Amino acid sequence: MPSKPYIKLNAGDPDVEAPKYAIEAVQDAIKKGGDWTHYGGAEIPKQFRLAVVDYYKKFIGPEYKDNQVLPVAGSSAALYIALSSCLKEGDEIMLWEPSYSNHYVMLREMGIKMTIPELPREKKYHMDLDKLSSYVSKKTKAVLVCNPNNPTGSVYTKKEIQAVGDLAEDHDLAILSDEIYLHYVY
Repeated sequence: MPSKPYIKLNAGDPDVEAPKYAIEAVQDAIKKGGDWTHYGGAEIPKQFRLAVVDYYKKFIGPEYKDNQVLPVAGSSAALYIALSSCLKEGDEIMLWEPSYSNHYVMLREMGIKMTIPELPREKKYHMDLDKLSSYVSKKTKAVLVCNPNNPTGSVYTKKEIQAVGDLAEDHDLAILSDEIYLHYVY
């Protein structure tokens, strides 16, 4: 144990309750009966996929088709699947420091080289847009953005997001966007 008090910032554990509509949907499904204590089938229920599509359309903006929904067991599993689909050992990814500690662990375990621009404290943990392209090499295959940033909580500006999009387009990079705290802005 540390000799001085500390605040653990590597994992978010918010005290936000589940939305009422989600609680009611689960309660309604249980009341209607069904098999809730065994493994589900391999097929993802269409009702679930359509609810996810509707959520994204209503709260986030992009429109998806229900066959583009892939439920996973948490955001780390989702990130691992996404990383595995577009990167291989020896490839390079750009992500900012500070960032969620599991990002670094996962990438190291996968043998992915990291290029890590700093988010300076004096800039309130925002990107230095003038230097973005200097972090891209021939081996860079993707950019990993955590927005809102974990652990700082900084929310990137539209200009920063556009700059990352332009960088990805100019260099043919995949963008992996960790937005797990999208609705947690304080």
